[in-house]
Amino acid sequence: MTSHAMQVLLLAHVAVHWGTALKTEVLQATDLEDAFVTLHVKLHSTVAGLRGQFNKEGELRKAPVLPLLVKFQQGLEQILSDTVYMKDKRVALMNLRSADASVERLISTYKTWEASHRS
Repeated sequence: MTSHAMQVLLLAHVAVHWGTALKTEVLQATDLEDAFVTLHVKLHSTVAGLRGQFNKEGELRKAPVLPLLVKFQQGLEQILSDTVYMKDKRVALMNLRSADASVERLISTYKTWEASHRS
């Protein structure tokens, strides 16, 4: 893996902790709770998927960015743990949306890198 890919993964890891461009929306209490639960489940599935990839034998276990991906996974786990018991669900939802945006950036960057190296 190139140093560019490692830099991208490092930036994605940092973005989980700092968050970017958070927007607040006016949501009703039930909509807020539904959005929170949906996003929490989605991110939990992402963490479980990462954990599953780490446990498989294959290319990812040998990748030089594995420590960064493990830290990324741990950061997601920490956000999930921190937000699950937050009383202010609006703040918790904002944190989850920030984490979700970081996951999406990581995935899209990886797909772009993977497509460029198939040729």
